[in-house]
Amino acid sequence: MTVLMHYPATIEYMQALVPDSLFGFLQESGLATSGGEAAALLMEGAVCVNHLAVRNPRKRLQAGDVVAVSGSRVVAVFGAKPLALKKSTQL
Repeated sequence: MTVLMHYPATIEYMQALVPDSLFGFLQESGLATSGGEAAALLMEGAVCVNHLAVRNPRKRLQAGDVVAVSGSRVVAVFGAKPLALKKSTQL
């Protein structure tokens, strides 16, 4: 699975309660702390999907879409499964 190339960021993986709505995904992923903040970010043009600014809260997301907020180092990938963390073994 390819994830990101150009974002020096921490990647968060979340499943949205609203399966393909950008507005719902902003809230569920933690990119916005509330519905009001999600709406404000969208109106300001601060939300990017796959490196393109999006203002439409009803934008449909597809698996693998990368969602980011301008000025934030955190991005979220829609529809991706969380990476399995391997436990370190002591030698």
